[in-house]
Amino acid sequence: MRDLSKEIVVKELITSVSLIKKHAFWLVISSLIDALFFLAWGFFTTPVRDKIVEHSVLIANKLSAILAEQEVKTGILSHLLGPQLQPMTGKLILLILLLFAVIYVLYNAFHGTSWWMATNIAEMPQKYREYMLGFARVNLIWITGYILYKFIDVIISLRYVIIQKFSPGAPNIAGKVLLAALVLLGIAAFFSYPRLRAAQLFRTPWRITVSLLVLCASMFLAAQFILNSIGKLNVDAALVAGIIILFPVMNLIRTYAIRVLSHVHTRD
Repeated sequence: MRDLSKEIVVKELITSVSLIKKHAFWLVISSLIDALFFLAWGFFTTPVRDKIVEHSVLIANKLSAILAEQEVKTGILSHLLGPQLQPMTGKLILLILLLFAVIYVLYNAFHGTSWWMATNIAEMPQKYREYMLGFARVNLIWITGYILYKFIDVIISLRYVIIQKFSPGAPNIAGKVLLAALVLLGIAAFFSYPRLRAAQLFRTPWRITVSLLVLCASMFLAAQFILNSIGKLNVDAALVAGIIILFPVMNLIRTYAIRVLSHVHTRD
């Protein structure tokens, strides 16, 4: 018996390469949008991120001082919500929520458009308004998951900073588990975009899931390796190479994912 999953992932990769060559106009426009996204991301999120880091350090220092003075240790969360730290914690929460709002708007506007263009490159076009609304809707799930991750990450990070002061070199196991959960969240989001279905990852045969992830990751890492190699020689050349290499590869990955998942789930 033929392995149909292997046949699909190989066949659609070859088809996707042909399609991005065929639809060069969409490829160029989408690559420019991806480049603009990174510029907008840095411009709008960096000031908020800096404030979050600054505020987190202040809270960590204050929390360490409070714990050092206590004979009976209580939980970190109870201190964060206690009278001494509550105003600072409230401000940190507002900053984090502001960051999420900025990320949500930027991501939907730029990446939603890029994914929609990829449907045109894949020759499986959708109406722009309908796709963008669906993209924003499915991202409500992922942004909620990311919000949960970020709040847990802040608590774990504060806890680890304090543990390091009393026990230097202690492993951050909780942080590694949380990072694995974030990676799974990212993979689930990636699988949801071609057909705008949140549970797409869990409805896709595991052989196709693994093959698709391996090939997509290989293409992305290969592009990154080339850019890093160029960047060591000349930073300006690396920026130009990013537009020429990385962004087209990102569009190839999107087109490829759309083609594979659409063919796998034609009967859904």
